[in-house]
Amino acid sequence: MRRGAGMPGVSHEVLIPVVGVGGGALLRAVARNERPPPHPAGLDPVISELNDHGLYQVGQTAWAALRRCAQRRSGWLAARGTSLGVANPGDVPGLTPTNARSAELGLALALALQRADSPLREVIATGALDSGGNDRAVPILPIAHLDRKLKLIAAEFRQPGAAPVPPMLLLPRLEPDGTPVETRHADALAKLARLGIAVRVVDTLADALSLISAQRLARHPAETLLKRGAVLFLLLGIALAGGWTWLARPIEARFVPVTLPDGASALTPLRVRLGAQGIPEALHDCPAGPATRLATGEALAIRFVTAPHAPSRWLGMQAAVVAVGSETGVKVLPLAPILPADHAPGDVSGFIAGITDPAQENLLAILLRPGRPFDLTTLEARLRARVDPLDPAVRLSVAENLLRTMAPGALIHRFTTTGALAPCD
Repeated sequence: MRRGAGMPGVSHEVLIPVVGVGGGALLRAVARNERPPPHPAGLDPVISELNDHGLYQVGQTAWAALRRCAQRRSGWLAARGTSLGVANPGDVPGLTPTNARSAELGLALALALQRADSPLREVIATGALDSGGNDRAVPILPIAHLDRKLKLIAAEFRQPGAAPVPPMLLLPRLEPDGTPVETRHADALAKLARLGIAVRVVDTLADALSLISAQRLARHPAETLLKRGAVLFLLLGIALAGGWTWLARPIEARFVPVTLPDGASALTPLRVRLGAQGIPEALHDCPAGPATRLATGEALAIRFVTAPHAPSRWLGMQAAVVAVGSETGVKVLPLAPILPADHAPGDVSGFIAGITDPAQENLLAILLRPGRPFDLTTLEARLRARVDPLDPAVRLSVAENLLRTMAPGALIHRFTTTGALAPCD
């Protein structure tokens, strides 16, 4: 494989050994300080090129993990725009989001190297990233087929005319069964060391950033010039930012239980059926806990509470309910106002949403903000333009990320509709 060709503006690369259905190869992730034009479906421009190669979902995980790990700034300005692409997708037959999770660490490191302008221009990496939880260090998870991936690396750099050997290989510390990687693969790692590759096992993405000198973002080249005028605008900026920050303070909300007619308490969102007189009846034939599977004709009973929120106390709180289906796309539910005019932060509110959708994956979002009511027509049009053109496989993930940016508060529940089939048989 000849590296450094085929993509203009190449600055940093990570070689990622992957094993697909039809075999394996070294994937070359390339990060550069150029962003492609806006994607017609509104995908994140940093990783939108990965969508062409079936890697957008793992790219989302990698990019989100890097943001959670929070590379420190070196100056005042944000880092230069960065984009991530793949130079040799055709070399990896059978690559899918399911078997490509081991590329997450390499994709995150390619972005990190570029954003930090690290002196280390190229590394090799394989590992999955913990996409949940609140650990800002981001744990690195074990991966399968590591023996085959190590053989791919060795074979690549033993062949005649091979490119220069990258100086470092980063791996998860443990195998899926808990065996240390350095123990199980000692012979293979020793062979790579003889090729000049320093092998490093890491527990977290933060540890990996430290090893590749990418903990801190590169200083923006225009910062020296801009600093001269910064003091003149500082006081005005503080005043404007303070007012906006006050209005945009996050609204914390959570689902709360509901008391059933028999006196028992059940978590919401709760799967219910509306009785003859419109009275909701809880359905108990699914496992206990918030509803995750519903059939057509059933409904979701929802109760939620918001935490104290100063702007809403003075300006009032507004709400909108949005449903997104993997097949049906976006719709803003035409419910009656779910928050009374005298609603105050800390009050419990609720509503019932009927299920009419076919079998598909869904999310339901309650958007909350202080002051001005939502324009439901404009809200639905904006969401449809960004979400409906997407492939059903990524529609919900993109919608959830977008919804969280559209209001200071967003309470989201994912569930499955089964159409005419019984949901819990």
